[in-house]
Amino acid sequence: MLIDVKKYSPSLRRLWAEVFGDDEEYAGLLFNEDNLPCECFAEIADGQVVSVLYLLESEIRLKGKVFYGRYLYAAATADSYRKKGLMAGLIRQAQEYVREKGLSFISLVPADEGLYGYYSRFGFEAVMSNYRAAADDLPWREKGEEMSPEAYFAFRDKLDLSGFSFSGSALRYALSCLVYSDYEFLSNSDDSCYILSADGGDVLEYISSEENFAVNTHTFLSRLGKDTDIVSPYDLSDFCQCSKNKFGMAYITDDEMKNILNDKIYMNIALD
Repeated sequence: MLIDVKKYSPSLRRLWAEVFGDDEEYAGLLFNEDNLPCECFAEIADGQVVSVLYLLESEIRLKGKVFYGRYLYAAATADSYRKKGLMAGLIRQAQEYVREKGLSFISLVPADEGLYGYYSRFGFEAVMSNYRAAADDLPWREKGEEMSPEAYFAFRDKLDLSGFSFSGSALRYALSCLVYSDYEFLSNSDDSCYILSADGGDVLEYISSEENFAVNTHTFLSRLGKDTDIVSPYDLSDFCQCSKNKFGMAYITDDEMKNILNDKIYMNIALD
């Protein structure tokens, strides 16, 4: 059933700690007043939440159109209530809810490869992807100029980047998670930027305008150190080793969206 996150917050926090093991401060980010999920579906037993999933506000841009939907997040069931079909019931409730609301999709990122098969039983398809590159022949690094997370995502919106993105309270939550995890938001040039992991080892996302893409990318790669892992919406094969990477699934309810979906949807910043 659909529940009130505020009312059940203590129980939801306990289940989160049991299943995911995150520290209390990080787990609490989702329950911040500004970050609350759009919807929360749960099973209750003896007054406690024993199985739950959250729906976060999101959108997918394809061929100049914007489709609105939800991101299925932090699905969890208490150990003693597993293998009883509770999660399957919640997923079906969420799907029915999205259809009734006239939304176009539910997306998710399975926690491991084995779960792709599980979610496919509910009509989810592996239509999400990104490009993963390895800058393994570059000997040195220098960081770009620091920028605020808000400025980074404002630039991302300005690019009108095709693919998946969070919106509303979910975007605020994603930002708070990235900041908490010490990701750095860095400018590469006037019209390109990237997100660097806390230890400086990997690039969570590199984005650039089309107009100066080649110049920007050469500059960006010259900043990186050996064995840097780069995730991007672009095929960087002309610049370094690069391959397409399956990343996430979508349950699509919108016929128009299905009809124009002739390639995988870019997805990267997904929290899981």
